[in-house]
Amino acid sequence: MPALGYHNLLLSVSVITTVVIILTTIVVAPADIGPLGVTLWFIALFVGLSSWLTLLLNWLAGKLGAESKSSGRLTTAWRRGLLLGGWLTVILGLSSLKQLEFKDIILSFLLIALIELYVRNRS
Repeated sequence: MPALGYHNLLLSVSVITTVVIILTTIVVAPADIGPLGVTLWFIALFVGLSSWLTLLLNWLAGKLGAESKSSGRLTTAWRRGLLLGGWLTVILGLSSLKQLEFKDIILSFLLIALIELYVRNRS
């Protein structure tokens, strides 16, 4: 699939998950949807954040001229979007459980940075 097809797919997934997240936030309370619903909501949040961040990072890389090949740029943006989207989802999840502390933010960010450095140096 060409890069434009991936962009369209990412944009569709981003819009759909954003609409689902906003509608469920407005219409129902977390107590009404239960633990499974909250888990699915966080999964949708992860997918939506990762998709939006992937699109943003790919656009920024294209504007800054980081990589000339569109497919390589998209792969790098996809990896970083997944890492950042996962990090933000974990931070929000810990915050909603009232378990978030500053050291958790720093440690989880360092873990994400180590994963990124490992993948970058390995390839």
